[in-house]
Order: sequence, then structure tokens, then C-alpha cells
Amino acid sequence: MVPYEINAYLILLFYLICACLSLDCWAHAAIGATEGINAIRTGELVKLLEQQVLDRNNLSNGFYDYGRGYPHLSFDYICRNGGIVPEALYPYVGRRGPCQKIHAEKVTIDGYQFVPKNCEFSLRQAAANQPICVDICFDERLEYYCGGIADDMGSCGKLNHSVLLTAYGKTSKGKKFWVVKDSGTGKFILIARDVGSKGGAFGIAKSACFPVKISPNCDGSVEDLRMLERN
Repeated sequence: MVPYEINAYLILLFYLICACLSLDCWAHAAIGATEGINAIRTGELVKLLEQQVLDRNNLSNGFYDYGRGYPHLSFDYICRNGGIVPEALYPYVGRRGPCQKIHAEKVTIDGYQFVPKNCEFSLRQAAANQPICVDICFDERLEYYCGGIADDMGSCGKLNHSVLLTAYGKTSKGKKFWVVKDSGTGKFILIARDVGSKGGAFGIAKSACFPVKISPNCDGSVEDLRMLERN
């Protein structure tokens, strides 16, 4: 995947669906990363669904009914369950429910890896190969983002939101940036890159992970009653 150059001042106009953070952002980010690596390995973009992961949500392990979750636990579930089915077979309803039993071809992964913490260089190396799940401090500067390169100017707070890192680049004037897709609104945001502060702007390099895929996809059933479990 080749990083691309874009005009950092190009206005990205997206309607903000709601003022609140997407509480199932961790699942959306993880599924987006899984779709990405599957497309890279197979040459086919298959839309997957967060609902299967959400229905396996274990409330006793820190998820608190669509509260803060962890993308790597989604990867763990997908790997242990032998894959995840396409969206068309398991519609998203936006709430937790009983896991459905479906037999179909499943998109599989073989595991996941973490990017070394607080290292934007390592994050760039990972992002050059595939989409990456990153946790960031999502504050009002990102919530109401409407263009340009967002920078927290060294005032990063607590990590509270998972997004999908899709690319990186720099402007014609040499200003570097990351491109992330917000799990809550679907809009793309440019975040300052190589800012010199530990963890990067909005903490983008503090907690990042990605799925690993080597094996081909396979047929199977969604009937494993195991929940997501914290490592």
C-alpha cells in the first residue's frame, strides 16, 4: 500500500451524525482493519459486520454494554472463531443480541500484532502495509473537524476512541500527516505526524494493533458460544 500525497487544506465535508462518540468504535475499527487485510491478501473487498463481534461482547470483561472495548479482542475472537461472515448474512442492528447460527464462507485471520508504543516510525512502517487500528484522544478538535491538519499541540488527554489509520502523507509544503477514518461518523481526519511529542498528536502512536492474515478464507458456521475474553 503506497502512501499518497494530498492537499492538507482540502475540505473534507461530512455531516456529523451525532455529538457523542461511537461506543462500539473498537469493533468498527477492528472490522475495518480485517476488511483491509483481507482485500490486500485476496484481491476482493468483502464488507464484514461488526454485529457478530458485538454479539460476542463479554460484559464481565470490561466492555460494559457497548462501553470502551479493545480492537485486539475483536481480532482474538475472529481468530478463535475461525473467521467472520459477510455483512449481508449478519445485518448490523446497533445493539447486542444473541449470536446467530449461520453457515457461510468466512473471512479469516491468523492472529494480530501490536505496534511498538510511542513510535511513529514503527506506526508508519505498519501503515505502509495495511490499515491499522489506533486508539486516540478524541476531543472537540476532532469531533468537529472540518478540514486541515489537526494537532493537539502537546495537550493529549486520555485515550478514549478507536479509529482506523488508513494512510499517511505530506503537503506540498512538507507538513506530515496521518489519515484516519473515524469509526463514529465515517469521516476522514488528517492528524499531524512526527510532531516530536511522546505518543504523537492525540496519542496516535500509544496504542495500535493490526490483524495478520496468511491462510485462505474457508467455509464454516457461526455457532461458537465463546465470548470475547481479555488476554
